[in-house]
Amino acid sequence: MARLGRVGFLGVAVIFHLIYVYSIFDIYFVSPIVRGMRAYRVEDHEAPAKRLVLYVGDGLRADKAFQFFPDPSRPANESASQDVVPMAPFLRSRVLEHGTFGVSHTRVPTESRPGHVALIAGLYEDVAAVTTGWKMNPVNFDSVFNRSRHTWSWGSPDILPMFSTGAVPGRVEDATYGHEFEDFSKDATELDYWVFDRVKKLFKDAETDQELNNKLRQDKLVFFLHLLGLDTTGHAYRPYSQEYLRNIQVVDKGVQEITEVINNFYDDDDTAFVFTADHGMSDWGSHGDGHPDNTRTPLIAWGSGVAKPQTVNQGKAPGHEDGFSSDWRFDHVQRHDVAQADVAALMAYLAGLEFPVNSVGELPLSFLDASDEEKAKALLVNAKEILEMYHVKEREKMATVLRYKPYSGFADAEHSVENRIASIEQLIRRREYQRAIDQSDELIQLGLAGLRYLQTYAWLFLRTLVTAGYLGWIAFAFTTAVDVHILDGKVDVQRTPGLIITSVSILVGLYSLLVFQASPITYYAYALFPVLFWEEVFARRQALVQGKNKLFANFSKGEITKLAANVLGYLALLEVMVQSYYHREIYTILYLVATAWPLLYGIDFVKSNGLLCTTWALSCASMSIFTLLPANKVESSGLILLGGFLILLIGVLYIAFEKSLLVQSSTSKEDLDAAEADYVSRLILGAQVGLVALAMLVTRSSVASLQAKTGLPLGTQILGWITLDEQYWYDYIYASPGRKLLMVHLQDEISAVQLDGTNESPCEKGARAQRTSAWTKMTVTWMWTKNIHVPPLAIPPRTLYLHLVTSLILPFAHALRPRNHYLHRLAIIFLAFGPVFIILTISYEGLFYFAIATTLVSWVRLEHRIHQRFGGSSADTTTTAAKTSSGALGDSTHAASNGDASHANGLNKKLDITTPLAPALDAAQQREKAAQTGDYRSLTLSDARICLFFLFFLQSGFYSTGNIASVSSFSLDAVYRLIPVFDPFSQGALLVLKLLAPFALISANLGILTRRLKLRGGSLFAIVMGIGDYLTLRFFWEVRDEGSWLEIGESISMFIIASVLCIFVAGLEALSEVFVRGVEFDDNVVKGTSSSNGTLNGKPNGVVAASPTAAKKKKNKWRQR
Repeated sequence: MARLGRVGFLGVAVIFHLIYVYSIFDIYFVSPIVRGMRAYRVEDHEAPAKRLVLYVGDGLRADKAFQFFPDPSRPANESASQDVVPMAPFLRSRVLEHGTFGVSHTRVPTESRPGHVALIAGLYEDVAAVTTGWKMNPVNFDSVFNRSRHTWSWGSPDILPMFSTGAVPGRVEDATYGHEFEDFSKDATELDYWVFDRVKKLFKDAETDQELNNKLRQDKLVFFLHLLGLDTTGHAYRPYSQEYLRNIQVVDKGVQEITEVINNFYDDDDTAFVFTADHGMSDWGSHGDGHPDNTRTPLIAWGSGVAKPQTVNQGKAPGHEDGFSSDWRFDHVQRHDVAQADVAALMAYLAGLEFPVNSVGELPLSFLDASDEEKAKALLVNAKEILEMYHVKEREKMATVLRYKPYSGFADAEHSVENRIASIEQLIRRREYQRAIDQSDELIQLGLAGLRYLQTYAWLFLRTLVTAGYLGWIAFAFTTAVDVHILDGKVDVQRTPGLIITSVSILVGLYSLLVFQASPITYYAYALFPVLFWEEVFARRQALVQGKNKLFANFSKGEITKLAANVLGYLALLEVMVQSYYHREIYTILYLVATAWPLLYGIDFVKSNGLLCTTWALSCASMSIFTLLPANKVESSGLILLGGFLILLIGVLYIAFEKSLLVQSSTSKEDLDAAEADYVSRLILGAQVGLVALAMLVTRSSVASLQAKTGLPLGTQILGWITLDEQYWYDYIYASPGRKLLMVHLQDEISAVQLDGTNESPCEKGARAQRTSAWTKMTVTWMWTKNIHVPPLAIPPRTLYLHLVTSLILPFAHALRPRNHYLHRLAIIFLAFGPVFIILTISYEGLFYFAIATTLVSWVRLEHRIHQRFGGSSADTTTTAAKTSSGALGDSTHAASNGDASHANGLNKKLDITTPLAPALDAAQQREKAAQTGDYRSLTLSDARICLFFLFFLQSGFYSTGNIASVSSFSLDAVYRLIPVFDPFSQGALLVLKLLAPFALISANLGILTRRLKLRGGSLFAIVMGIGDYLTLRFFWEVRDEGSWLEIGESISMFIIASVLCIFVAGLEALSEVFVRGVEFDDNVVKGTSSSNGTLNGKPNGVVAASPTAAKKKKNKWRQR
């Protein structure tokens, strides 16, 4: 691999992490679907029922279905309104008198598609399939519906079509409402009423339609009612709300009516009914992870073939030992818990259907009203169906694996599958039914264990490859940092023939094995990266040696001891960050400890920077509060407006004291003298502050409308989108005369027009751009909201949304003027993202945004003061220009001090390595070239502290407003203010935007700090990406597919987030290049006599802040673009 530049390094980082994040799905969650199995059904006796009715209350929690609450349908002023009653009296009567009940335990991810697949097909799809439930994607495997004679289904367009499209043509009918019905801002019970009305209409039509009547009189029929109202209401109002409880009442009443309609139509008592849910709902109105509130759902079965309730006269009946159902008042009724996939086996048996061939569900015998003989035979058929999958998978594995080792449970002839089945059949013939049932159950467990054995057969090999890849990347990142950012790439790469032959041999050997095993394409990538990375590390081993010598050249024994203590401390901090994924409160402790960080540099340092150290301590103390607050937030317009007020206050105060803050910058002084530039600057800042205020008003209106369930006003949606997209205006308001502005013009077809503006002043052009942008966006948004057809050549409906996200991620990309002072730049970025933390928040997130912004600015200034006092020696710079007084910057400073302004300006042009209109990528490439003549210093050991602080801020940015280990702790309430209709990809993008917005501030601050400390762009990011993968590798080995679903879900979330953060760091590096382009500093320092530090290359280089007099004599303006 050739020595990579900055852009190449980031590209490799992104590609590597994108590929390796998928590794857990190849290792732990491989799709269980296989082909070519024989189907099995119970044939020795008549089917228990002629037809089956499946009710699925989407998003219904088990506890809410059975608990007692005050009647939400009663007026609050009634005396009986506080009397607790069951929310589902009809379903409760089924439990107490007519059927069997229990808790169905789902698996992660607790989403609609995998939940319905488990219920109806009896298998657990691999985790990666969760997103396929958000678009029409046919189920490409067998299901109960596909085994029926005919299935009628009613409900959501997101669920029903995937079963009807993937089934035998004409076998499954579905009736769905439109997507626009799934409006979170309105009463979601209409979705359930729609389903109930259509079912009633079907049986009503059958009274006059003889063909339909005949079809309905057949056997092996399935009726599926998908009731989405509970899920929609739970998202919008939370599962403890009056709305959610009232929706349970609606569902219960509807189930009762449909049951009566069906029983009256057939009048034969040959119908079996099953009521359950696909997943539950967390207290904060979301699902997806393995929290018990999401994985525990109700299961009630009654009707033909279903056992009556088993009760006890005294004490608690079996099944209630966990205490979960203690307040259901079912203690005397036995509770029968099952796995979600078991429901498919139950339905197939009740309706007399063949078991779905991919089903891993175990028939729950306690639900059956059958003799012991029938149960024994049914369970044996269930075992044969599961073992058929094992045989097919084993044959596939034997054909592709070298020296295949069979599963130990079936390894010898005595314990082979055939012998075990023969033994069970013999027990049945001898009427030893209980023994037959026990052995069948044991055989099912062995079959499932055998399937797992085959699923995990290649685990050791894959985990070894992935671990070697991550370790190789960490070594490669550190090697690159040493080679490029410490030694300037001056050490030759030693790629010997022996190294090349060894690397190629290893890669050829791995690929040969993968080809023989017919491995997926991703396996080849897993094998490629470790070889590439480690080959590159060994090829640059001389750079590592020289880098070590340079870093430790002047270290004394005492400093080595101090370094060892620092290393141990840094490792401990990384491990603490790992533990913070389990306990977010850890960040409270870390922030409180950080308040005392400046004391490590001595009392004199704290006294000389008293105000700054006090600001740092107060900021850290405020940040420590957020991880003590609950992650499951409740909407509070007061906290939202308070956060908005603080953001607004920062903007107003900055405008009021702008000149005082920037007066120390000579360049800023020149700008302040230009009335036109000052006017434009204040116009932009005033507009941003105004948009913050407007966001507060819009959000308050949206909250009131949604709480009143009157729907979201169109004007509020439009203002929300326009306010959120302020950067779109900013780019054009900031444009200079003559710059062309492309705007979308809505005519018969949307076409692009140019606004020249060559004769306009900057202010006139900015105002015109603002008006045009606003009206255009209002029109496009109105068309999108009303679903008006746009011609094919026009902008697609989602283009505005994508443009919104892009303009927020890449703000100020084309800013020219008027201020390049770093504080001014940070203020603009802070205000630009302010509306995000007003419109897209529900509680204290705006307060967090204010707190982290002040903390970051304090951190940047503190790090710079520390560098000035302890590390500002010329010995730290690496280029010739920096080392000698004849260098470019030295000459520029000398010329400026002697009044030779023209000479200084000429040299400053040489340092101006990009132009404000150049793309960010081009700027990064030019900056790399300029590194040979610019004023950059080498990385030092003390810079590791900066990298750890950056990583710390990244992690705390997630945890301060939620619990990232439980992804569903991030509420969707605020997203409904912009997109009230169900649209998971758009809503998810807005949620991600909200979560990632603070990292724009973190990125900008690190970019500014990098330049202010005279480090090469990307040098700190390279170290961060290496350090960050320590967390990734730790969580890779923590991923689990066994244990509680909470543990499984959290382990997946932690690894993915840690890995994606590394990708995100690469994005932040590119983003920082845009944010800090053209930024300016005035660093006035003189050499001091301090001897305290010794952390930079082992040299005590004391530099203290200059006095005002010395500053005038030794002023050094450092400007980069």
